[in-house]
Amino acid sequence: MKRLSFGILLLFLLMAACSNPSPEVAQTSPDDVADPGELIESDDGPDPADVVSGVGTIVYMDLEGGFYGLVAEDGTKYNPLNLEEEFKQDSLRVRFRGEKKTDVMTTRMWGTNLQILDMLTLD
Repeated sequence: MKRLSFGILLLFLLMAACSNPSPEVAQTSPDDVADPGELIESDDGPDPADVVSGVGTIVYMDLEGGFYGLVAEDGTKYNPLNLEEEFKQDSLRVRFRGEKKTDVMTTRMWGTNLQILDMLTLD
């Protein structure tokens, strides 16, 4: 009986520790609201350490159903996550700027995942 009581108590404590309390709602006053003329810094932008840029070539890879990749001039391979239709041309030379995404998984096992921020054709 002691084992059963101890087991139930342990289970109850484990469930209580894993519960997710509801988040507190922040109260704001008119004084907390930013002046529309003020510059508001946001954490939504890319981390500068993850931003890469350069010149490269769009390549069509006939692997895993086919996809378009980006090979930079230095030989680095990138898997563009949001490549627009106008850039989906094999051997197209481009200037690019993008954010490396290490927290994203894809079925393609080719290159570093890259969220394209800017891209221009050079041809």
